[in-house]
Amino acid sequence: MPALLSVENLVVHFPTAEGLARAVDGVSLAIEAGEAVGLVGESGCGKSVTALAILRLLPATALVQGRVVFAGRDLSAMKETELRRVRGRDISMIFQEPMTSLNPVFPVGEQIAEVFRLHLGLARRAARAAAVEALARVGFEHPRDGARAYPNQLSGGMRQRVMIAMAMAAGPKLLIADEPTTALDVTIQAQVLALLAAQRAASGCAVLLITHDLGVVAETCERVIVLYAGRVAEVAPVRVLFDRPRHPYTQGLLRAVKRLDEGGVEAAIPGRVDPATHYPPGCRFAPRCPHVMDRCRVEHPPLFLADGTQAACWLYVE
Repeated sequence: MPALLSVENLVVHFPTAEGLARAVDGVSLAIEAGEAVGLVGESGCGKSVTALAILRLLPATALVQGRVVFAGRDLSAMKETELRRVRGRDISMIFQEPMTSLNPVFPVGEQIAEVFRLHLGLARRAARAAAVEALARVGFEHPRDGARAYPNQLSGGMRQRVMIAMAMAAGPKLLIADEPTTALDVTIQAQVLALLAAQRAASGCAVLLITHDLGVVAETCERVIVLYAGRVAEVAPVRVLFDRPRHPYTQGLLRAVKRLDEGGVEAAIPGRVDPATHYPPGCRFAPRCPHVMDRCRVEHPPLFLADGTQAACWLYVE
């Protein structure tokens, strides 16, 4: 049975004064119906650009190649008018910062009601009532008052609840959550994650969770895709990845997490990510890798199967 979402050899480059910034460089991934998949990596590795490319929300200057197939339909070849019926209806997205994603001049209830009007065809009054019910489902104690509030009148956690209510309003088959717990304190973060899990359980939708927090992935996901410098480094079930990480980059990420209680500084991965305009030839992690070989510096490895994990590393060549 084909995957709900299939991304095939996605490439996204941005022209800059320094040359082409290769933000995403040949990413392929698949998500099954009802599955929760984590997309992790350092800032700038291409996580958010991948999500925006799936929904074709990138600026016109972006140079995009590859194929995105959702529920058997090729989104990359779809007309814009047809794609608008997919966005928000079949695929919804929680953007990284709700304060910049919500319109500051409209009450949040009106913004949620718009989803019901556009995608489900509800009349204005019915859409407003549905928006109030949606806010109640995401934990607003006084949803009618909340619906009349403007984004700046709500806390960060409540704004994130509004984003979840809006994203789930039309009953999507796939929810893309881009750093949904960024800038939230630990208590609110736990509440938001529990809410996402409850919404997923109630609707049966698949989730693509974009984050740099491996603890969040461990709590919410079944499978993990690790990106490094615009390319897939490792793909594995969550339990396998945490027990037996294969790619040296993933091993470094997990060492950093495990040793935070000891100060964390000595667990940091040495070196830095090269600029997207000047990636080295071969494996992009080679300049920072403790196991680097001559071949790594000149030839980029494909994904090899290694004990239940796919790892893009020459260490696993038979």
